[in-house]
Amino acid sequence: MAHFLAAVDTISDGLTANLFASALSIGNKGLVQHPLGLTKMQANSPVGSVSRGGHPVWAFDLSADPFFWIGKAEELNRMVQLGFSAWREDIERIRECSASKGGVPYVHRPCTLTMTFFLAATAIENLLKANLIRVRGECVRDGKFHGPHISRHNLLAIAAEASITLDPDEADFCELGTESITWFGRYHTGKNISVSPAQITVRDKAFPIYEKLYKRLLSRLRPEAAPESGERGHHLIALS
Repeated sequence: MAHFLAAVDTISDGLTANLFASALSIGNKGLVQHPLGLTKMQANSPVGSVSRGGHPVWAFDLSADPFFWIGKAEELNRMVQLGFSAWREDIERIRECSASKGGVPYVHRPCTLTMTFFLAATAIENLLKANLIRVRGECVRDGKFHGPHISRHNLLAIAAEASITLDPDEADFCELGTESITWFGRYHTGKNISVSPAQITVRDKAFPIYEKLYKRLLSRLRPEAAPESGERGHHLIALS
């Protein structure tokens, strides 16, 4: 077990199954084979690798511990900080160009705001699900997810099932965040006009709301992460 605990400190994506198997030196008894089997990727691919199955049911259940959802949320939050900073820098360049009246050339760069919001919504989803599992451990058992919301992406529904109260701004973030998880990352438009939103707008003021909610959800899981009394402002500050 000591070897396992040491390995957990260095866990990363794609290694969870191997971590449990190697750290505890388990045998083949009780292993679950994924129906898709091995992938068709080349051996020693420069891209990476993926494997399915080969780990015990209890290891899957343990890998769904809030600890791991928090780790993923922290990865996403770091990218949110970088994406928002890139957007702020772009805005400053536009302002500088405008103020120079053509003296400073304008170089167009793809906006990072909507994709940053997508990552923010996904970070909140991970923290909401960590809180859900904390209060309803039966959501993950026997190598499967159980319940109506643990495997879905409706942030308001997950918050309600986890008994988390949201203020109006946080509720709006979760509603827009649910839409962004569907439309910003995987699809540009819907399969047909009846399900495709006519327009989704993200405002920069959403990010201080995100940061407040992120810290509050994290502090429920990790009390030492709670903001200190009198903490000054947020890192993700809206322009106006």
